[in-house]
Amino acid sequence: MPAFGPALKLYEYTAQSQLVSAISKVYSSSLTDTHTTARNSADSATPKLPAFYYLDNFVRVLERVYRVYDDLLSSPERKFYSVLTELPQESVALYVRLLSRKGLLFRAAKLNYPEITNTNAALQALNDSGLISTSTTAMLESLFPLFTKAEWLAYLATQGHSGLSQCKKAVLYERLRSLSPQGTQALVDMHETLLSLNSSELFNTFKLLYFGNGRQDLTDFVLRDLGLFQYENYPLEKNTRLFDNRAQIDTMLHYYNLGDVLENLSELTAPQLIKIAQQLPTLMRPQSLAERTINRRMQRLRITIARQLERLNACEEALAIYRGCEQAPSRERQVRIMHRFGDNPAALQLCEQLLESGSEAETVFAQQFRVKLIKALGQHVTKAGNFKAIEQTLFLAHRDTLSVEQNAAQYFASEGPCLFLENQLFLGLFGLVFWPVIFAEVRGAFSNEFQFAPHDLYHDDFLELRQTEFQQAWHTLENWHECPELCCRFFIEKYGIANSFVVWSALDETILQLALQRIPLAHWQCIFKRVWRDLRENRNGFPDLVHFPDSGAYQLIEIKGPGDRLQKNQNRWLAYFEQHNIPYQIVYVQWQ
Repeated sequence: MPAFGPALKLYEYTAQSQLVSAISKVYSSSLTDTHTTARNSADSATPKLPAFYYLDNFVRVLERVYRVYDDLLSSPERKFYSVLTELPQESVALYVRLLSRKGLLFRAAKLNYPEITNTNAALQALNDSGLISTSTTAMLESLFPLFTKAEWLAYLATQGHSGLSQCKKAVLYERLRSLSPQGTQALVDMHETLLSLNSSELFNTFKLLYFGNGRQDLTDFVLRDLGLFQYENYPLEKNTRLFDNRAQIDTMLHYYNLGDVLENLSELTAPQLIKIAQQLPTLMRPQSLAERTINRRMQRLRITIARQLERLNACEEALAIYRGCEQAPSRERQVRIMHRFGDNPAALQLCEQLLESGSEAETVFAQQFRVKLIKALGQHVTKAGNFKAIEQTLFLAHRDTLSVEQNAAQYFASEGPCLFLENQLFLGLFGLVFWPVIFAEVRGAFSNEFQFAPHDLYHDDFLELRQTEFQQAWHTLENWHECPELCCRFFIEKYGIANSFVVWSALDETILQLALQRIPLAHWQCIFKRVWRDLRENRNGFPDLVHFPDSGAYQLIEIKGPGDRLQKNQNRWLAYFEQHNIPYQIVYVQWQ
């Protein structure tokens, strides 16, 4: 029997993801404070990077954005770039350090970075350029986080407030508020100078233009430089840029600013949410990829606000917002609200529209919910019968060290290789077959060198812009099925390059060859067509196990432990397998 080490160690991928997250935090914190225990321990466990690695990455962002978007930058942004490129190296390095720290106010005496040999000179140059300002005054709200509890206790003692050592910092804050502003400020006056960071919002524009979104930051450079990720090569020049005009940039910046406001969504009242919704820009006419991207993100934000309004029983306001959105699940939510209001005829009419033009998930919802609506209208309806899935119950000895899926995989492995791969086999080969489609050269699809997928991967017109590559990929699948060695060569060639669909640690050449030999071409084609039908929804829900019995062929097996139930997307896949004669079964495990 061949070895299937990578597939049976699928959980290692989760561990890798956690490692990447941990290292991201390590290097983010290293830009925040070099004198912490966390950083010292991290430095001993991770590879060393050049002293000014963060500065090199910062300059790379500035220079590419200026080269690609110089005609769309505002006057302040141009000046920001010009000033930074003229400053001494250590001054720019210190500015980047401050940019990467939390907040905009800092204590000058606490700035101590080994690679910056003359902090005072660096600060003076930044002050002269206007990128920082110095002061000895600040509001308590900004001042309080800058000092330790011990420092505040010492200060309060000088003001006649003692015996507070057991108090929480929140209590100390309230005590400080009771003092006069002048009394609170005395601590700063006695000790040191405060620094406030200027123009930091301008760098947000540079980050947006470099990454194409407001989520990524300089940490991505570190992950690449440490060798944790490799990325595909694609052109990143002015003729392939995402944004076409300044209005698009400003709208996207506004979107991310509002996203920050909504981070604490549950703390906002209905009137506050409605006010935010009213501040959202009018949706653009989606003529370019940038405008389609902006519209999708704006609609997603609108749906998030509307969903929270529903939870606050502001359903009329939520319904008005949903009606301005086309993305799922806006129409489903409209149906539910209209039914709640008793407007069943309108809800039924929208259900019928979903049956004609909705996504697969929306169609399934409409099929089920319309029955409730027809009954509510006093009409008779014949409920369509659900398919009867193939099931069996399996009694296994409970092993605490293995998951229920791993226990079941070991049981079936006695009759032939059985792999616990969940979504990874079919999605992995999908990512390999359609690699040229995913990474096709389309204007605006890629903004930076750290992308797992193009910006428009989930857009409705994604395939329309890549028809040549798409049609060729189906021929590639036929060739690989006929000669699996071709697939293995491509797998080796691309191994380790980030792809939204491929978990490299889950696959190897032996698995790919066996899967291509045993699973009929028609089944691969059938499954891939459904994935393309709704990429976001259908990339999940595959059965847990793929079994290749010694007698030949294959079977997909969904494992359910005690008390576990099928999810909606799993049910849809199983119904699809039933419809297209793809072998599957559901196995309910009971412990002996």
